Amino acid sequence: MNSTTLIAIDPGKAGGIAVRPPKGKLILIPMPDTETGVAEILHELVSAARIEEHAVEAVLERVGGFVGKGQPGSSMF
Repeated sequence: MNSTTLIAIDPGKAGGIAVRPPKGKLILIPMPDTETGVAEILHELVSAARIEEHAVEAVLERVGGFVGKGQPGSSMF
C-alpha cells in the first residue's frame, strides 16, 4: 500500500466526517444522528479504501470537559 486515505472525525452534534483520499477532492459528510449511521459510513469508507489498496488513517477529535463560561462539558452531549 503506497497511498493513504485520511478520515477525520468531529463527533459533536454539529460535527462531521472529513475524508481525504490520496487522489481527488476532500469529502465532507455531516455527522449522522446515530452510532449505527457513523459505523456504516466508516465501514463504507474503509471498504472503498481497501478496494483501491489504500492504507487508512483515522483521527478523532478529543472532546474536552469544558464548553465555556457557565457551561459544563456535558452540555455538548
